[in-house]
Amino acid sequence: MIVTFLYIVAAVLMVLGVFFMLRLTPVQITQDLMDLLRPANKLRTLAADVQAKRQRGGLFGALQRIRNTMEATGRGRLFPLAITGMFGFAAAGVFIGIIIDNIWLIPALAVIMGAIPFLYMGSAVEYYERTVRDELETALSIITNAYIRTDDIVVAVEENIQFIKPPLRKVFERFVQDSVIMPSNKEIIIRLRERLDDHVFYEWCTTLLQCQDDRTLKENLHPVVGKLTDIRLINTQNAAVISTAKTEYYAMIVFVAISVPLLALISPGSLQTLASTGFGKFLIGIVADVVVFTFFRMRKVTRPVDYNAK
Repeated sequence: MIVTFLYIVAAVLMVLGVFFMLRLTPVQITQDLMDLLRPANKLRTLAADVQAKRQRGGLFGALQRIRNTMEATGRGRLFPLAITGMFGFAAAGVFIGIIIDNIWLIPALAVIMGAIPFLYMGSAVEYYERTVRDELETALSIITNAYIRTDDIVVAVEENIQFIKPPLRKVFERFVQDSVIMPSNKEIIIRLRERLDDHVFYEWCTTLLQCQDDRTLKENLHPVVGKLTDIRLINTQNAAVISTAKTEYYAMIVFVAISVPLLALISPGSLQTLASTGFGKFLIGIVADVVVFTFFRMRKVTRPVDYNAK
């Protein structure tokens, strides 16, 4: 265990040394990686933006969501360090696979170790998104009612901003600040729409923009807010099912992990075959790859339900 830990430290330091020699900063590495993963601005991509399909999928979408959350919580400076750490830990996984002479384990070790910084930050992202989602329904409801009564969105926000809890309060505080320096309500609503990456919030702001030209559309805001209620009810109903599925999955992973020492107790020769022969190493690598793949797949499918405007 100590030797393996020293190998990990040596690999991480080696990668950081290469970055230092090439004069690569965490910010530069992060920007280059995001530029590489960013989808091309095709016509279909631009049309999706117009239709409020704002959240990106894949690796770029996941990284962008983490980046936005860390910036919103005042910890944006940690994101470049996490990107740099990802490469360092991934290299450590490759190094360990080479040391133990099992190339089939390299993909699983590189992926799971490279994901360590983001698995840690992912808990903060999930907590932030859950907090914003819970508060968004209340905030948009009271602001909508006040806007229908006063016919002035700035006044509606100012009247109720004290009832909005963090971190959502900061979004509307900046909205009020923008209203002081920008004369057009449309401009400050557009800025507000860009400050929160949420489909329902985007649709609410878009409907609010339409209300600036046609006041009779104000009643359309209530059905949009109602979507947040539907999402909350669905997530509440699914909470027990998701929790059970996670428990069963982790139990399966524990069973797979303890099967190796159990095999050693039952048949020491079989364990030696797995550890020293080519077929045994291939089998261990395949099992590790499947575990890593299913782990990330499980995290994706057990995320809370979100509204997707398709």
